[in-house]
Amino acid sequence: MALEAVESALTARELEQPLPKTADPRVQIAGNFSPVPEQPVKHNLPVTGKIPESIQGVYVRNGANPLFEPVAGHHFFDGDGMIHAVNFENGSASYACRFTETERLVQERALGRPIFHKAIGELHGHSGIARLLLFYARGLFKLVDHEHGTGVANAGLVYFNNRLLAMSEDDLPYHVRVTPNGDLKTVERYNFDGQLKSTMIAHPKLDPVTGEMFALSYDVIQKPYLKYFKFSKTGEKSEDVVFKMSEMIRGGSPVVYDKNKISRFGVLDKNAKDAKKMKWVEVPDCFCFHLWNAWEEPENDEIVVIGSLDLSTGEVEKFFYGDEKFGGEPLFLPRDPNSEDEDDGYILAFVHDEKAWKSELQIVNAMTMKLEACVKLPSRVPYGFHGTFIGAKDLANQVEMEAQLVSAYSSTYCVKLDSI
Repeated sequence: MALEAVESALTARELEQPLPKTADPRVQIAGNFSPVPEQPVKHNLPVTGKIPESIQGVYVRNGANPLFEPVAGHHFFDGDGMIHAVNFENGSASYACRFTETERLVQERALGRPIFHKAIGELHGHSGIARLLLFYARGLFKLVDHEHGTGVANAGLVYFNNRLLAMSEDDLPYHVRVTPNGDLKTVERYNFDGQLKSTMIAHPKLDPVTGEMFALSYDVIQKPYLKYFKFSKTGEKSEDVVFKMSEMIRGGSPVVYDKNKISRFGVLDKNAKDAKKMKWVEVPDCFCFHLWNAWEEPENDEIVVIGSLDLSTGEVEKFFYGDEKFGGEPLFLPRDPNSEDEDDGYILAFVHDEKAWKSELQIVNAMTMKLEACVKLPSRVPYGFHGTFIGAKDLANQVEMEAQLVSAYSSTYCVKLDSI
């Protein structure tokens, strides 16, 4: 009751002053950034045009979708993770969206209100410090459990070693299962069988040749601030090879721009055992939030990093979704992975019609930049973050792996009973 009184007083004090646009929920989750409820699977969706025969599997895209209305400051990135899935099978499509059942979401749902701190929208100035202390005080008195993660799993998605992983920058990934009928079910907070003991970034990279996954982990409080590691294609982890707390104490944000520092690109051999051969390339007056592509040019001993451009013609061709229609990050899906034409495939993008207030999935031919098909969705899809495509063959492997795990567990259980 004492902690509740402290929070009420803190919230009342915060509301006396206008929130900045970067933390005002009336700005951050307005319009098509506002949350939607979960949707069970809807089959045989209306389609205009024809879904290409090569598209067999499920397109999944992550996003921020707060379960509860914010009571204080809120940034778009703070919302609970929700995955939107469109399943394709022989020219037909189905849709479902589900929350990723994080430790945070499960506890807040049971309590009936938001109680975990919001890393971006609330942690500003003295009130941010107070809210952080209030949260850990609740943990000290066992009113909440913060020992098993506080992340929202709302940013990246990767399919690795027969598992779909939902990720945010401040926690372990969550294993989400795609069910046979196209629904989504959270399995567990996944630590790679006890191998991963720190957070993992939401944007790991898969090697398409070896099947390895490369990732980073960062800690803004204690050393080592940045760790690099990889997983073999079967899930074995390798060895582990601008934040200012003072700004927050003075009333500002802990994440600031420091004009006295220069942006750097770090180049490290992907099989490096330590950081001794790390190469740093300084790039003045540069900031890249996300990159499109990067590769090695061994003949010239150089690495090419691309923000955006048609590399053949030097031109950028635009595709318009339609009048008052807007989309998020698109996904390129190769028609044939063995094709010699790099753009031989399709672009998939969730699109929202601001006028009709309806959403759809557009499928664009990447070579002709023409609309091939449009899947009409049964509910609105808010603007979100990143996605991936899981082919039908990989989905079948997921089912086979789960069957093997169930069989192995059953055998172990029978042996234990027999020994008793």
